[in-house]
Amino acid sequence: MAAIKDQIYFLNGALVELGFAASRSVTRDSPQGPATYIISPEGRSGNYFADLSRRSSRYQWVADLFLPAFRARGTHQVKLGADIQRTGFDQTVGRHDYRILRLDGSLARHVRFAGNGLLNRKNFESALYIRDHWAPREGLVLELGLRAERDQIVRGALLSPRLAAAWSPAFLKGTKVGAGFGIFSDPLNLEVLTRHQDQFSISAFQTPDGSVATGPVQVGFLTDERSLKTPRARIYSLSLERMLPYGFHGKASYLRRAGWNGFAFLPPAGGMQQSQLWFSLQNLRRDRYDALEFTARRTFSGQFEWAASYTHSRARSNALVDYGLENPILGPQGGGPLGWDTPHRFLTWGWAPVPASVGPDAMRFLLREVSVAYLLEARSGFPFSVVNQENFLVGPPNQRRLPSYFNINLHFEKKFRFLHYMWAWRFGLNNLTNHGNPNVVNNNIDSPFFLTYGRGQQRAWNVRLRFLGRR
Repeated sequence: MAAIKDQIYFLNGALVELGFAASRSVTRDSPQGPATYIISPEGRSGNYFADLSRRSSRYQWVADLFLPAFRARGTHQVKLGADIQRTGFDQTVGRHDYRILRLDGSLARHVRFAGNGLLNRKNFESALYIRDHWAPREGLVLELGLRAERDQIVRGALLSPRLAAAWSPAFLKGTKVGAGFGIFSDPLNLEVLTRHQDQFSISAFQTPDGSVATGPVQVGFLTDERSLKTPRARIYSLSLERMLPYGFHGKASYLRRAGWNGFAFLPPAGGMQQSQLWFSLQNLRRDRYDALEFTARRTFSGQFEWAASYTHSRARSNALVDYGLENPILGPQGGGPLGWDTPHRFLTWGWAPVPASVGPDAMRFLLREVSVAYLLEARSGFPFSVVNQENFLVGPPNQRRLPSYFNINLHFEKKFRFLHYMWAWRFGLNNLTNHGNPNVVNNNIDSPFFLTYGRGQQRAWNVRLRFLGRR
């Protein structure tokens, strides 16, 4: 990853900003051997069936022009800009067989793969935009913007208007009201757009007595880029901020994100019981996220801070099943809560000095320049789906949830001077209460270990040395 930026100032107050950024990433996932991968209600064994090498790149050029401020029914600061991006994705993958076994050990499905597994796609995106920062009078600021964009894959120019306002009424000192609306385009996922170039699987289904139930069944993907549209989203926001007694600052905010034209693969019209299952990429996905958040914070001595927030949110989609060759689950497309949906979340954090007067006189020198920091988070557990012993989806996607999450981190930090520089030792505990916080679950309804949870991070010590520079 690399980035460079330059600014040019003009005597009339104009400013030109030029920037370039480049990033490349390489992912290599290789199993430890060729043993057949086994999926059963009791767990998984063998060597994973996919051996892949994935490379992605992004090059971005940005040019912005900030015009001199001028007055016309208030003060205006206009920004013009252009954004050009070149992205690339390629993947080489080879897969060996895997098997799905029932609880009694009988074979439910045997899956093998055919095809070359070579995926490659590039995209060129360009955008022009304008934004006016307008202050019509004291205490009121409006921002009006328009973005025009186009890309090489889903062709056609798109217009994205944006509007934001902030108002601090004179009759309510210490109060600010904010609101915003905008239309945004989601970045195109080149891995999804190249899935039709990938291999296809060939599955043979068997009954418990070993006879052939169905098969062979080919599973693959189809993409017609000419029929696709760019995924888009409307974002609405509303906030109220106010200074509270005793130096506290309070904020209440509401956010809604309504997405449409999202990418999702749709099963064939005849259902899942066919000899060929070709999933077609379509703009059928609709996502919606609503969040109401309340926040309070306070700063002490201009240096130490405390904050607490509660968020009630809801994240839903009408197309949750991500069909893929690495996803052995079969079932109809369906909606429900997104995988990161957390209806309730409480978060508080802060840091403050430890009073030097605490403890006996002989120990007080140890407490000089010592601060304590904490973080506490409690939230709803993430949703997950349920499958049966043949790895078919049971019920709607994401119908169940992991247990609630609770975590406390507590750390102490002592600053000290060494070799004319300031340093800081930080030590403490993560997950102070050693809460289980499960992050994996046996979701196979036919397993005797159904709903057995695997715990997350255990209580752990954390030690860190920070260099603070010359003070």
